[in-house]
Amino acid sequence: MLEFEKLQFSKGIYNAYDDIYPAYGVFPELPSGIEVLLAARRRGVPDPLNDKETKLKLDQISQNDVRNDINREMMRRSFLQQYALNVSGGSGNYNYYGSAGYDRELPTGIRSVDDRFTVSFGNNYKILKKVELGAQLVHSRRTGVTRGISYNDLLNPSAKVSPYARLIDDEGTYLPITKGYRMPYIDTAAVSEAGDWYFRPLQEFEHQNVRSNTNETRINLALKYSVASWLKFDLQYQNELNYRNIVNTYDASSYVVRDGINKSMYYDQNGILVYPWPMGDLLDKYNEIEKAWNIRGSVGIDKQWKNSRVSGILGVERREASLEGSSDMIYGFDPNTYISQQVDPTKVIVTRPDRGSLMLGQVANPVGRLNRFGSMFTNFAYSWNDRYVLTVGGRIDQSNNFGIKSNLRQVPLWSVGGRWQINEEKWFSLDWLDILALKLSYGYTGNTITNATSSATFKYEDTEYYLPPRLNFRYGSILSPSNPGLRWERVKIVNFGGEVSMFNGKLNSTIEYYLKRGLDLVGQIKSDPTTGFGSFVGNNASMKSSGLDLTINTNLNITKDLSWKSSLLFSFNKNKILDYYLPRPASGEYLAMGWVAINPGDPINPVYSFRSAGLDGNSGDPLVILGDTISNYSNISDAKISDLKYHGSVSPRYFGSFLNEFRLGNLALSCLITYRWGHFLGLLQLTIVSC
Repeated sequence: MLEFEKLQFSKGIYNAYDDIYPAYGVFPELPSGIEVLLAARRRGVPDPLNDKETKLKLDQISQNDVRNDINREMMRRSFLQQYALNVSGGSGNYNYYGSAGYDRELPTGIRSVDDRFTVSFGNNYKILKKVELGAQLVHSRRTGVTRGISYNDLLNPSAKVSPYARLIDDEGTYLPITKGYRMPYIDTAAVSEAGDWYFRPLQEFEHQNVRSNTNETRINLALKYSVASWLKFDLQYQNELNYRNIVNTYDASSYVVRDGINKSMYYDQNGILVYPWPMGDLLDKYNEIEKAWNIRGSVGIDKQWKNSRVSGILGVERREASLEGSSDMIYGFDPNTYISQQVDPTKVIVTRPDRGSLMLGQVANPVGRLNRFGSMFTNFAYSWNDRYVLTVGGRIDQSNNFGIKSNLRQVPLWSVGGRWQINEEKWFSLDWLDILALKLSYGYTGNTITNATSSATFKYEDTEYYLPPRLNFRYGSILSPSNPGLRWERVKIVNFGGEVSMFNGKLNSTIEYYLKRGLDLVGQIKSDPTTGFGSFVGNNASMKSSGLDLTINTNLNITKDLSWKSSLLFSFNKNKILDYYLPRPASGEYLAMGWVAINPGDPINPVYSFRSAGLDGNSGDPLVILGDTISNYSNISDAKISDLKYHGSVSPRYFGSFLNEFRLGNLALSCLITYRWGHFLGLLQLTIVSC
């Protein structure tokens, strides 16, 4: 990396950082190697790259590897502790069970810990001979603490941390690295009473932390009534309450607070130093309450007479889930007195050195969500002589995402199937073959979506980050336009399969081949910009897929005490887009959208690339072939669709696993092998940085 930066410096790419940017108050961060070269240039060194003193400093820098500091000072081996206690008992008319568990995890990030405590209790009462009542209570509490910053924050390319930076010196002193501003600017900038403006990653372990608490409670009630041996009623109810609280605390010495104070301080007209960002801790709080209930009632039959048997279920279900949350920023907080300082949310603060703007506020930002779902369902099976089985199922699902009109809010779904138990035929006489069966099914399934609604949605705003401010007047902004034609996603499925079991269950296998066709699939649809929206979420695609699932299980007793079980899973899947109602933009837009198919016939997760023409001999920039010409990589945003080369799918075509378990008495040894192939690896996002 340092050699590449030297090459860029020799081309004069970094001259603007000293010659132009400071006049505009712009001091973007630079690697320390470039700062050494620019410092030599400012001293008047004719050729910094060949200057003896400068080369010595660069050689010293090149010996550093920031990954070593990160691995040594910010990471550790993860460790997980698990404890559990179970109890059960009862009598003929009453039984109970209970459990308690405690998990403690020490993640790879140092100074982080995650604790979880769970407890559950359930019981069943046989009130009358035909009436049974059950109840269950499950509660879990999870707490987590993360101190400082994550090592991923430094390894992320957006952090712009030099690979040869140092976080700590040989004496154990925490060292600063660039963040937001060039180091020469930070060295000379005036600072506040809060402290300097340096960012020392390892120092943040003592000055910032994230604490999270999650409490989840679930209550289940069940009532069963047996009218007769073949007719039963079942009523189930579930209620859930989840509470989450996350508090990011940045104390007065943290970089976030020091940066906020230092960049916003200014002298008023009387020459008095003013601190718009209050001195003290900063609390970033988020609270969330999620409530959900579900009720399900059904009647089931299982009646047999002579050679026939009928079994089935008929029921109705209703479900509702709501979420309410809010976030809040508290400035100037004193942990000893629990007193915070008020800020003016309408005041625009000019920041230095870039003369940007900043607005502080303590306005809570509420969020909310309400989803309702309903369903009526039935499923019946008729079998004759345990040889031939016919199944018929249907359901009508409803969701509030599709508006108030019942014909749009609900979708009818159905399926039919059959099974032939060949081994039950009178002419079948293979004693070593326990089960031999064939099956076939055809039908539709449905899927609702939560990121789209048929009605227009909007939200209220209390502040606006534009000039001039609107004095905290409340206003609304539209989030999504109305889409009265929004429909459920549906999937048509045809399934063929077979089942074989041999040698009293020692070897069994199942195989299934399926064909699926997705209809009315939901995605982004481009719209006329004059409507005020460049796109909206709606039904815009269809696709089809096919695949094979094969399972082979063995269960062998090698000796009296030694047994061997194995399970081989093999799957194959192939899919392609049939219709995709999205205008064909420039290839650069497709790359920005991620793994999105360009043409009908391509899979849903394709990999495309440009044809490479090597590197530019002068600048080192990558070159690509656009049309019949060689072009710089920075021009790909204007490339045509035909310039992209299709490779294959990101998703594996073939995948599965092989599990073996050997058991000797009470001692067991297992080994799991997973595999996948028939796919291509690709970058989901590529960022080009121009200096």
